[in-house]
Amino acid sequence: WNGERFRFVTDILGNAPLGLSLRRDSILPADPDEIVYLGGETDLRPQRGAYILEVAECYREVLYLDAAEIIVVDHPEDVEIHPTDKLMPPPFPQSELWAITNVREPSTVDSSDGVARWAALQAIDADFAPAAEPLPPPFRGQCHELTLTMDFGPLDPDAPLVLTLTGWLRYGSASVNIALEQNPLVPVTWPVLEVETDAGNWRSVDVMVGIPAGKTKTILCDLTGKLPVGARRLRLTSSFEIRWDRIAMAERTQLSADDMRTLAPASADLYHRGFPEMLTRAERHPITPDYHALSDVPKWRTTLQGWCTRFGDVLELVARDDDKIAILNSGDAVTLRFDAVAAPPRNGMTRSFFFRSVGWEKDADYNVIDGHTVGPLPVPDSDEDGWRLKYNTRWVPRQAFTTSRTSSR
Repeated sequence: WNGERFRFVTDILGNAPLGLSLRRDSILPADPDEIVYLGGETDLRPQRGAYILEVAECYREVLYLDAAEIIVVDHPEDVEIHPTDKLMPPPFPQSELWAITNVREPSTVDSSDGVARWAALQAIDADFAPAAEPLPPPFRGQCHELTLTMDFGPLDPDAPLVLTLTGWLRYGSASVNIALEQNPLVPVTWPVLEVETDAGNWRSVDVMVGIPAGKTKTILCDLTGKLPVGARRLRLTSSFEIRWDRIAMAERTQLSADDMRTLAPASADLYHRGFPEMLTRAERHPITPDYHALSDVPKWRTTLQGWCTRFGDVLELVARDDDKIAILNSGDAVTLRFDAVAAPPRNGMTRSFFFRSVGWEKDADYNVIDGHTVGPLPVPDSDEDGWRLKYNTRWVPRQAFTTSRTSSR
């Protein structure tokens, strides 16, 4: 809630899928802890003393939400704060916030396909650089390999350098992964970073670049001690359909614990909301929902079948990371209220808000393991305090959307 209306922020838990097939004999491990940027003081404004967020399941998926909180950070205006989370294989980095300063964009960007991208990569402004040429169906989310060569000027190898990359990923699916496995002539290149050691000679940088986990997020690559003396040019190669907004070099600085506070939810209300209109809002932008344009019936007829959380108060389930989960089926949403911070930031400081969630998601793709059912759950089977019997009392049948249903509070 921004003081006037609900606005779309981003998607969450894109690196925490359940049963997502990479190959016939392998699934993608899940990283259930994620922090995402909400915005500044003009983006999140209190209503009657509370910050209000909604987490909605808009797709043919199930969301298993274990914990939700807001992190408030006060920091100097010339310091940026970004999460360390990104889409990548394990071992996963600790989910935390880093402060960066001395941000500078590359003076030149050369693309292997000859497309001009330098101007679009100069600022986080939703002017997205074009992706490489997409591969034809069924390889959604994959492109012809693209290399970006960037000149940042002289880079001090002893400085706490951090490469920041902001953009969004067009997701593939488990079925796309299986199709890629069955077509060995179609290469898949995870983002690889290289540094020029001298004129025309390149070597790999020992860093996992990763990918933005969904819609318009910033990922960080710690380059401290990983570049040779005299380095200035880097090149980034990938075959994923990523539209970058900004690529920049920065230096990490200390973030004081005194300038951070965590807000636990004061209330959490689960209800069936319905299905928002999903459109691309501008050229090269991701598909996003319109909160105020709702339908009672989705564009699909079946959903994941099983016992889900009954509607109403679910604060006990999402207040802390404790393996008690709120289970949201397709079309459900949970309204979260947090007591607003009364004190303004100190003189010369600005305020940024972040949302931390712990959870998992599972979609109904045919090649997702158990993609037709809500279970098995991603938490231990034990129910010593009876939370499953208390909350998981709403049966959602597979044919839930074959007839119209009304969404209401």
